[in-house]
Formats: sequence, structure tokens, C-alpha cells
Amino acid sequence: MVPKKFPCDVTKLYQPCKNRDSSSCNPQLSTGIKFCVPGRIPTTRSSIQAAQLLQSLHAQNLTGASSFSHTLRACVSVANRGQVRDAKFDTLAGQVAVRVWSVLQEQDESSPHAIRMDSYLYLHFLRACQNIPDQKKEAIVERTFQECCQRGKVNVHVLREFQAVASPQLQSKLLGSKLSKNSSEDPLKLIRKLPQEWSEHADGNRYEW
Repeated sequence: MVPKKFPCDVTKLYQPCKNRDSSSCNPQLSTGIKFCVPGRIPTTRSSIQAAQLLQSLHAQNLTGASSFSHTLRACVSVANRGQVRDAKFDTLAGQVAVRVWSVLQEQDESSPHAIRMDSYLYLHFLRACQNIPDQKKEAIVERTFQECCQRGKVNVHVLREFQAVASPQLQSKLLGSKLSKNSSEDPLKLIRKLPQEWSEHADGNRYEW
């Protein structure tokens, strides 16, 4: 069965203000229980509030791949949204992203409630990995990208996120001779050198959504 609870209650990472204005968190639910935390939410709240909603929906088997994708999106640094970087947000968001991802990793994929691992999930988690401490980041990124390759879910967007978060050493290790001397090689060119099976089941076109 799909785990009904997260490995650790995400609410323990951050104690929301007792008098917080619930209207400041306005997740948009639509077809497929899709939601996202608007960028206007105070930086340290966004990942926690998204994960709290995800946890509630997941306990009722109301989540899908898009629910997890939007939660991971809420864990991406505010620097990517053109705002001032917040160290507290980064620390909390990195922890939340790892715990949200662990739910997907521990699920029973034979269950009718299992979340389908699509390219979007790998893209958003790799992007969220920027907030994981360096001493842990490399191993997590390596496992994630290898799994994505094994599932045939690599497309140009996943590859771009991998290049952005992985060290040159890790890129060389996993991409080998396919990588030119320039580790910042254009992903559109690089993906054409990669094994076709790495993209066999990628969502959308191998080169675009």
C-alpha cells in the first residue's frame, strides 16, 4: 500500500504562527488534485504549507503526480523567483523536498493508488536539490538521475536540471564520454548523445514537453 503517513511529520519542521491568516495560503485545487502555493506567500511558509496540504490529501488517497510536483515546486529557492534568497527557507525547503520524495520512493508501485513517476517529478526534485546541504546533495542527485535514466524518463528539461545541480565530477561520472570538456554543454545537444533508452518513456517529446 502507499504509505499513509510521511516518514516524519513535516509540521515538526516548522511551527506556524497560531494567528496566521489562512487566506495567505490559497492552494488552487483543480482536476487531478493539482495545487500550488502562490509565490506571494512568505518565503519560509511556502514549502511547509504545501507539504501540509499534500500530507492531508495523501492520507485520503487524493494525490496524484501533479500534487507532488507542485509541492516540490514550492521547495525551490526564492532566488529562482527573482526574490532575495532566504537561508531559513533554503534549509527548511531542502528537508521538506527530501521527505516528500521519500514518500514516492517507498510506495508500492503495484498499488492502484501508486503515484506514476513522470519526468515532471524528476525535474522538480532535481531543481529542489539545490537546497540540500552539499555533503548530502551529491549522493541524492546521483541516485535520482540514475533512477530517472533506468525508468527512461530523461528529457531535455530533466537533463538541464541535472546539469545545474550536479558537480562537474558527478556529470563526468554519469555521462562519461558523452560529455564534452565543457560541463555546461547545451542540453539540447547533449541529450542527442545519450542512450535512447534513457528517454524511452519520457513525458512529452524527448527534446521538449
